[in-house]
Amino acid sequence: MTRLRGRRLQLRARGWTVDQWYHPALAVEKFGNQDLLQHLENAKAELKRVWAERDEVWDRQDPEKEMQEKVRAFNNRYEDAERVLDRFTDLVYGDLRQRLIRGELIARGFREPFSDGPPYRAIPGHEWRIIELVEPRDRAEGSGVAYIGLTIGKVGAKSIFGRRKQ
Repeated sequence: MTRLRGRRLQLRARGWTVDQWYHPALAVEKFGNQDLLQHLENAKAELKRVWAERDEVWDRQDPEKEMQEKVRAFNNRYEDAERVLDRFTDLVYGDLRQRLIRGELIARGFREPFSDGPPYRAIPGHEWRIIELVEPRDRAEGSGVAYIGLTIGKVGAKSIFGRRKQ
């Protein structure tokens, strides 16, 4: 009976496995919503396309009034493209946060304030209800709770005695 009880405790202690940990920016690419990621890539391409047009605006020898209008129109197009990119970036990282809350993904990091020797620990899913990723994206904070040096992984199968269940 003692041997069986010890095995049950070992099963509970091992918990879920994570095959590989990723920086949050890479975790978004790896585990993110593919539709949102496609929209994000389109927004990045549009911003690059608008930025490439800047030389056309400034290289022309137009009268000053026409030049001002063209510069204003360029600035508006560029700002619109930036807003779209920022919006899709927020949506992609919001989706990642929801996956962390639901437990589909798991994150780990150092709790702040950082002191000598704190453990690099898993961040419970319920804490993601009050914290969110902030710039730089390997940091999460909110309501007085903060973590640094984040990595994110996909929750795998339950580990049994060191072997992964298929």
